[in-house]
Amino acid sequence: ILMELTLEQIKNTTFGALNVFQDEQGIHFRRFTERQVDVLLNPKYGRDYDTTGIRLDFHTDASRIHLYVASEGKYEILVDDLSVYWERLNEPTHVFLPLGSGDKRVTVVLPSHTEGILEKLILDDATYAQPHKHAIKFAFYGDSITQGWNSEKDSQSYAWLTTRYFDANSMNFGVGGTTFIPEFPEDIGFDPDVVIVALGTNDYGKEKTMEQINADIARIVLEQCHGNQMRVVERHGKIHCRRQRHNAGNRGHYKNGGTVFIFLLYTGMKTAIFM
Repeated sequence: ILMELTLEQIKNTTFGALNVFQDEQGIHFRRFTERQVDVLLNPKYGRDYDTTGIRLDFHTDASRIHLYVASEGKYEILVDDLSVYWERLNEPTHVFLPLGSGDKRVTVVLPSHTEGILEKLILDDATYAQPHKHAIKFAFYGDSITQGWNSEKDSQSYAWLTTRYFDANSMNFGVGGTTFIPEFPEDIGFDPDVVIVALGTNDYGKEKTMEQINADIARIVLEQCHGNQMRVVERHGKIHCRRQRHNAGNRGHYKNGGTVFIFLLYTGMKTAIFM
């Protein structure tokens, strides 16, 4: 018995993407809004349709998986959070993998530094493919460190390892080579519990002073919090973000004190963590 996942089933089991659509090339996944893509198209920043952090994550009783890949890049499959397949593909490929018997969690990791496009996904002997229910929600902002540059496996980047460790439903907005982009933040309705911002590597010593970098980070917090119960203070030239507790029922997108902000500010060889 073969179960080919419909586009709707693929949408329901996809995490880390704002939009999933199909055309003559195959099934595409987008982690940015159209407005954010327009910002990234600016020659100063570069742009990316890379499927960083995007994965299909589901539970199934299937005995085998057939993954029809329509684009090049590094693809990986995890079964119960263990890597069982990894390959850098240079052309459209049919990936066939035995899964064994019983219920298992299957995670298909799309490429972080190219656009991952799928033709279809088929499960053998399956009666169900249920989306995984995550324990928490994370959002990552940053540059190539956040995107996972130079990780042999994309699932070994710090954002991916954090996602896996906390069993998080996460969005990765990291784009290699970028600096702080004031036009980039946008309310996407994701409403994370934790936001991690890792910026400064491409700013420091090139275009901005430390004072300007600190001001940019403060601006991110102020824009995301929209004046809600979040305090940001400057002390000894560093930004500290302190959470204020209040009714979590009022939580909006990055807006309330129930959201924790963590800052990884990279400045040369120094790393500072602000919580």
